[in-house]
Amino acid sequence: MQVKFSKKTKFNDDIAEYFNRAIKVLKIEEVVSVDVTFVTKRKIKRLNNNFRNVNKVTDVLSFPSALEEGKSDMQVLDWEKAKQLSWDPETESVFLGDIIVCMSKAKKQAREFGHGQKREVCYLSVHGLLHLLGYDHMKDDDKKIMRKLEEEILK
Repeated sequence: MQVKFSKKTKFNDDIAEYFNRAIKVLKIEEVVSVDVTFVTKRKIKRLNNNFRNVNKVTDVLSFPSALEEGKSDMQVLDWEKAKQLSWDPETESVFLGDIIVCMSKAKKQAREFGHGQKREVCYLSVHGLLHLLGYDHMKDDDKKIMRKLEEEILK
């Protein structure tokens, strides 16, 4: 898996390691790539408002490029369609999309949940990756599936 980061942080290698673990857990055989960007509270609030009409700070946003638009239910990625929608000839991979992480929100949540910032940033990144793959948590059954995958990837 190819991961492109917006800037160097002390968590980049850890995130890449968890993404590779996710590829194994999910049995993904395609070569994939994602972009991970770290932003301020101000920037993520603006993105959240512009793209989701939610005018508040959030911890992570995902912008999938390999999913069909307009589906309201959870739609796990169809790899054949994904290749048609977002094949990147330069990297010879399926570009899954962008993950935007608010570092200050991650730091605050790490304190609130009683674990380290590394664990929180990795959790948010994995959470975002699962969204890029079509998983969501809008319905209870879907939420259980997504949470189980997050736990398996992060253990």
